[in-house]
Amino acid sequence: MNTPTYSQLLNRRTQVWATEANKTRFDEPTQREFQKLVHINRKDRGYAFAKECGVASVPHDVFTDIDAALTGPLPDRFVVKPLVGHSSAGVHLIETRSDGTLWCHMTNKEFASPEALTEHYKKRLAKAGKFKMSAEILRESYVEDSLGFDVPLDYKVYGFYTGAVLVMQRYAPVHLPYDQWAFAMYDRNGTDQGQIRWKTDTHPDVKLSLPDNFDALIKATDTLVKQARVSFVRTDLYSTPQGAVFGEFTPVPNAGKESFTPEYETILGQHWQNSIDELGLNYFNKPT
Repeated sequence: MNTPTYSQLLNRRTQVWATEANKTRFDEPTQREFQKLVHINRKDRGYAFAKECGVASVPHDVFTDIDAALTGPLPDRFVVKPLVGHSSAGVHLIETRSDGTLWCHMTNKEFASPEALTEHYKKRLAKAGKFKMSAEILRESYVEDSLGFDVPLDYKVYGFYTGAVLVMQRYAPVHLPYDQWAFAMYDRNGTDQGQIRWKTDTHPDVKLSLPDNFDALIKATDTLVKQARVSFVRTDLYSTPQGAVFGEFTPVPNAGKESFTPEYETILGQHWQNSIDELGLNYFNKPT
């Protein structure tokens, strides 16, 4: 068969992600890859794995729920987010003020007290459901962005077993509509690739540039993917004045939907297939 595109491989992975029963469609080595991805997809386990690999991660604590996370003295700046979730749902970047109010840079909202934030979070959780926002909470340190953005830039690195290929740099406060977010796409050498992804309108007033430690983002991803022994996973990283910092793993970016131009669908698909071959995995043929 022809080499699958990136989205074809991603859709194949999404099928097994959706239900345990689908795992029988794959051989044992491929099932082990999925099991590893499920394990490190949970944010606290991802942090622990990054630490094992010598990659810095965000200082954090795990709480049973939002009540526990916001009880007692709070740091001047901190982040609360679901332990399991996606699409930035429930992510709050908080600055505490001297009058007791809280300001969220992510949502551009003020909360009169920790109790008010707790109530707001519970309402969001009830609407989102457990797959988009878990009840368990991470309270993290507020990451300082190396380029000075109030909402730290995301660096979403498309990491394959054969090496990182592509980096999406993204400024994405949830209080802004999608067409006011800002994106840039780079290859592993830091060369801007232009508009290679659908729906990447860039806010004209937000100017993105390469951080000085771009190479460290690539090195961290190469290390993490090699140590995990998976064919592909997107690593979500931060660039800080202290260096590259791990944020989370994303095994099924964009929920398996096609998102790149045909040229890059082919390029990424080839890298993924090469990684599958090198690891001896089998994504399409039924196990014998």
